[in-house]
Amino acid sequence: MLVEEPEAHLHVQVQQVFIRKAYSVLRNHEKLGKSDAFSTQLVISTHSSHIAREEEFANLRYFKRLPKDFEGKVATSKVVNLSDVFGKDDATKRFVTRYLQTTHCDLFFADGVILVEGSAEHMLLPHFIRNKQYEMMGIVCPQYAEKNILIDYGVIEEAE
Repeated sequence: MLVEEPEAHLHVQVQQVFIRKAYSVLRNHEKLGKSDAFSTQLVISTHSSHIAREEEFANLRYFKRLPKDFEGKVATSKVVNLSDVFGKDDATKRFVTRYLQTTHCDLFFADGVILVEGSAEHMLLPHFIRNKQYEMMGIVCPQYAEKNILIDYGVIEEAE
């Protein structure tokens, strides 16, 4: 089953309920759920951070747009399995999963990211940018308030 942008006219809470219930409905359907003749997949395309947050990273795929090549061919997309992006270390995967799912699934849909450390920077940076007549459209500014944690540039670049 393919569902394109179910968030289009749904309230945030309904988006979250939708994604939780969608798998359950397919698995428990009287003709599909227990059938050996049919197997179902659920594919959802979305721009909703709320829907992304409800799903495990192992089930998410990010479509990274690649530019046209030198021969003038059309732009293409590369499918990125998000569970492979954050390395093999379980502690890192747990940290990234917890961090992104609690607050920042909107990073997946941003055109740019500015990482800030504390609450003051988190509040003031967008204000300073707006005062200089720059637009923050498509840019998210998550607070990265963990002490003594280094951000691996490779992780950010790989997910880009």
